[in-house]
Amino acid sequence: MSVLTNAIPAPYRWAAYALLIAGVFGYGWLRGANSVQGDWDADVLRAQKASLTKQVQSEKITIQTITEYVDRVKVVHVKGDAIIKEVPIYVKADNTPLSGGFRVLFDAAARNEIPDASTIADEAPIAVADVASATVANFTKCHEQREQLIALQDWIEKQQQNFNGG
Repeated sequence: MSVLTNAIPAPYRWAAYALLIAGVFGYGWLRGANSVQGDWDADVLRAQKASLTKQVQSEKITIQTITEYVDRVKVVHVKGDAIIKEVPIYVKADNTPLSGGFRVLFDAAARNEIPDASTIADEAPIAVADVASATVANFTKCHEQREQLIALQDWIEKQQQNFNGG
């Protein structure tokens, strides 16, 4: 070794050592940077995959909820139509009609408005069967909205479970 150290002048030797140290450091830095970038890219891909999985599950929940809601609303309408067909059986045609004031009050209640007493005189009487049919139609719409609210609450609960890891 002393022959080699005597053959290369000291300033060149120190420069060679510095280059060797810089090369080893640079090589390590590049390897580390590539490793960190690879880990970062893998983490990003895992997060994207998890996000897409959650989105797909969310779509499945939405489709299932809509299908169930549509089926339940069909049942509500079938029942409502069946009840309306029963009105002539339960409400006889020879019943005395209800006053025009009842019509004003009934229509105002359906619109959720305070009735205007000045319109009572202009309103014709209404048949009891017509009131019964309108009431059944109103209740059918109420049950439809009930089913819609139940479906919405169910959808929200399932979406929360999906996105909260449930």
